[in-house]
Amino acid sequence: MAIGVLVGALTIGSALPCLFRAIGRSQGLDWRLTVASASVRLTLPFIVRRAGQGAAIDGDEGTRARAVAYQAGLDEIARGRATWADHEPLFDRLVSGLRDRTRHLATSDPEETAERRQERIEHEQIQRAVIAAQRAAVIELRDRREINDQTLRSIERELDLEEIRMEA
Repeated sequence: MAIGVLVGALTIGSALPCLFRAIGRSQGLDWRLTVASASVRLTLPFIVRRAGQGAAIDGDEGTRARAVAYQAGLDEIARGRATWADHEPLFDRLVSGLRDRTRHLATSDPEETAERRQERIEHEQIQRAVIAAQRAAVIELRDRREINDQTLRSIERELDLEEIRMEA
């Protein structure tokens, strides 16, 4: 995958000046002006992002993206409640999880961020302990030959995904 990304980046990086040159020729522009404008066009978004322009929410880009994603999830839950009225416990659990994640997003206040970080660490420790207990229970079932290896692997995969989701 990494090699593919590298090859793609090199191909695009090599081809774009040719494209801009061809466009420039058709418009009667000098090739140096075309290549310079391509360079500016490719680096300007990076420079603007690094300068922090347009940061409407505290924290970094990942924090802003998570806040938008969590809000979209909450909005979808609000729309879904009307369609699936008999699934209120699921919706309540999803809302609770999204609101909890939103509360733990980073802010520009270092003290508040440290407090949120500590709470997040404690939540992760609790969740890891619960997952470890679940994992030990299914391993014990397998060791007693009450479930087979395939069932164990399937449940372990689910627990692994829970752990990964917890880290996001």
